[in-house]
Amino acid sequence: MFRMENNNKKLTPEQLQLLQQMMMQQQGMGKMINQGSEPKISLKERLSKITLKGIFIAILQNMQHGVKFIDQFTNLVVKEDGGNANDVVKSARSPILFGTFIIIFFVLFGALWAALAPLDSAAVAIGTVVSSSQKKIINHQEGGILKKIYVKIGDKVKEGDQLIELDDTRIKYEYEGILNQYRSLLGTEYRLMAEINEDEKVNYPLFLTQDKADKNVAKIIETQDNLFNSKRKLKVAEQNSAEQKINQLNKQIDGLLARKRSLIKSLEVTKDRLAANKTLNNKGYVQKSTLLELEAKEANFQSELAFTDTEIARSEQEITRTNIELINIDNKYSTNNLNELRETQANLSGLREKLIHAQEALSRIIIKSPVDGIVNNINFHTVGSSIPPSHTIIEISPENDPLVIDVKIDPKQIDSIRIGLVSKIRFSAFKSRTTPQFIGKVIWISPDIIVDQQQRGPGDPLAGGYYSARIELDMDKFNELAKPRKLELHPGMQAEVQIVNGTRTLLNYLLDPVYDAMFKGFKEK
Repeated sequence: MFRMENNNKKLTPEQLQLLQQMMMQQQGMGKMINQGSEPKISLKERLSKITLKGIFIAILQNMQHGVKFIDQFTNLVVKEDGGNANDVVKSARSPILFGTFIIIFFVLFGALWAALAPLDSAAVAIGTVVSSSQKKIINHQEGGILKKIYVKIGDKVKEGDQLIELDDTRIKYEYEGILNQYRSLLGTEYRLMAEINEDEKVNYPLFLTQDKADKNVAKIIETQDNLFNSKRKLKVAEQNSAEQKINQLNKQIDGLLARKRSLIKSLEVTKDRLAANKTLNNKGYVQKSTLLELEAKEANFQSELAFTDTEIARSEQEITRTNIELINIDNKYSTNNLNELRETQANLSGLREKLIHAQEALSRIIIKSPVDGIVNNINFHTVGSSIPPSHTIIEISPENDPLVIDVKIDPKQIDSIRIGLVSKIRFSAFKSRTTPQFIGKVIWISPDIIVDQQQRGPGDPLAGGYYSARIELDMDKFNELAKPRKLELHPGMQAEVQIVNGTRTLLNYLLDPVYDAMFKGFKEK
């Protein structure tokens, strides 16, 4: 459109105006294109365009001054000092002018891009692909001796499949000892309840009768039956003895009462004879000795009557004491039985817990898989080797659980991490050149720092600490990208995760360390 004359060392006003019109036309065409594709323009974009227009106008207005400066620089470079120097200046001026414009353009464009172009701000963390329900650690509470191994590393197992069997000699011996003690106390309990209720026989529970064929159970039942019968006979014998004594005393009382009646009658007759003889003695018909003899008989009868009453009272008291003894016999047996029953039931309660623990320990002799999965690791391989209590025996990776990424976050970055943030993920097992980034989001963050005891530094309890977080993959997008490339996720794969927590410009990246240094450095001690 226009050409710069070699004889002139600067642009003419007409050329400068023409250059401005061309640039304005190009901007107008760009604006029309942008308006056609993006009908809605935000306020921020409008301000950016106005700023760019002002910058370009300032560039055009100062271009003339730049040309003068370049001419002076060219004269300095070529050291003009004669007629031949004009040719050198003429030949060097155009390349220098062009190069300077290019440098200025890229410097200004780079500065604008660094100040305005948004870049993702992200926290970088290293993670591992894990099952959402974590690996299943199989151990044994009591430990034991390894008897048999049913699986090997890499085997697929179903829930309930047998994994390992332990030797049951010791546990079975302990279980049978506790079981026999429990059976014996249970038989004692039901025998005592039968004695308290005065039943004709002991009604044993099903727990005992169903194993009656067992010689130990049969012996327990026989012993309790014999004890029940012997105690019952002893009680009946004591009761019969007391009742017989009462009967004898009643008969003795009956005899004493009969004698009393006889004595009363004889006393009455003696009194009548004495009264009649006293009358006759007054008339002189009866001797004094006869009266004295009758008076002696009367006194004797009265004495015997009093003795009989005393014997009757003593027999009645003996009957009362015997009745009390009879009642005490019942009370004695009932009290003894109740005390023994309470003690037996207390012992039964303790044994019942021990029996349950022993049954559980016996049921854990064969270790079974809690989930469907793949055997990831086996720590014991030698039959007969000792397995410590609660020590990891087998690790199983669940097969059908969703996979997530478990990442460790630097505590310095935790302030910018929150649930729901988008994450960009790359897997080290996949080729980075042919595999795109995958997308996920943060679904969980540990509430407090986790301190690795093996990495703790001296004097610093948080050295080696980190926050744990979980990233959930967008499986729809992952499958869309991974299936054509035949990529599969497996537990244990390493992943590099960028948790996007906002945007900032390159200028912010460059100036943030300066701000931090100023914040930490300009302090007066």
